[in-house]
Amino acid sequence: MDYKKQLEATLEYAVEYRSFSKLNMAENADIVCAYGLGRFFQEAFLQWDFLNKMHVNMVCDSDEKKWGKEFEGLRCVSPKELFEMNLSKQVLVITFIGNPTEINKVLKKNNILYVSANDCIFEMICNMDRSTVWFRKNNVLEVLGWLEDDESKRVYVNVLCNRIAPHLSQYDYNELYSQGEYFETDAFKLDNNESYIDCGAYNGDTIEKMLDIYRGGGRTCICI
Repeated sequence: MDYKKQLEATLEYAVEYRSFSKLNMAENADIVCAYGLGRFFQEAFLQWDFLNKMHVNMVCDSDEKKWGKEFEGLRCVSPKELFEMNLSKQVLVITFIGNPTEINKVLKKNNILYVSANDCIFEMICNMDRSTVWFRKNNVLEVLGWLEDDESKRVYVNVLCNRIAPHLSQYDYNELYSQGEYFETDAFKLDNNESYIDCGAYNGDTIEKMLDIYRGGGRTCICI
């Protein structure tokens, strides 16, 4: 896989359609649809004010019992109806699904733009600059050259694709998970003389895992 070409195509797409900003995408769409009306939707939709911040004006779910009903004041349509709308209008789907792999494949097949609710929330938290000038200043392509192993390149490029050009990604988010995460990974090896800094230590759960794997090894552990 030529990761450089894939990333170059992703960056060109992001600049042309300003997809580096989810709010930009929502403002340019005729229909912004929240897909998936389960627990995640119930917890996040109102809390993060998707109705106003992301201009959501429709909802959709695969459960036919929900079709035609209203959720948070918005009519629920069937997937088929949503796909038909995309033939004449610009539709953006925001997925509120824990594992969106399958629905992402369906949306991609039907040429529908989609983003994850988590990516929208991330953007809200960061309060990021939405300009093309800002985006061009990021050395995204240069960072690829810093990576040595194929797995790091695969994850880096395809995570970016999922964020700003999902249709160009070869893998969904869940397929990019690296087993072992921090400690049990083939990307690099740790020995018993490491200094470990945990930025955002929470309750020390990650530190406990490290100590368990290395049986109490490690020279220094700093928790923030």
